[in-house]
Amino acid sequence: MVGRRRHCLAALALVAALLSPSAGISGDSAVERLQRGEALTCEPVYEVFCGNIHVACAGRSTLPTTAMSIALEGDRARLTASGDPGGEQAGPARLGADSAYLLVSFPPNKGYFRLEADGRFSHRVYRQGRALISRGACR
Repeated sequence: MVGRRRHCLAALALVAALLSPSAGISGDSAVERLQRGEALTCEPVYEVFCGNIHVACAGRSTLPTTAMSIALEGDRARLTASGDPGGEQAGPARLGADSAYLLVSFPPNKGYFRLEADGRFSHRVYRQGRALISRGACR
């Protein structure tokens, strides 16, 4: 029961962060802020990657999630896990139509990171032949 309550509280915190006026102080989208050279901090909703996140964290894995930062370096994006200098991923960044999202692809079969204009993200990784996903918000 404690785990479920923790997940509910994390989901409520995510919604509050996305609705907060400070989520986009300048009024610019998260994607536009990255394009301007700002780095964003991203917080996952769940403490582990999930096999399915459409309703809740179904297919829970043992692979932990962590807060991370994302920054653009030219046409590439770099994600750095908090407190883990070796926990970096970098890949080509592609903008969606009208900067509605930013998609960072990692080497074949290594996953992706998708950042929506409103700051929501989804992060897919592949481990031991299994697709796992995390989601959260970047500010």
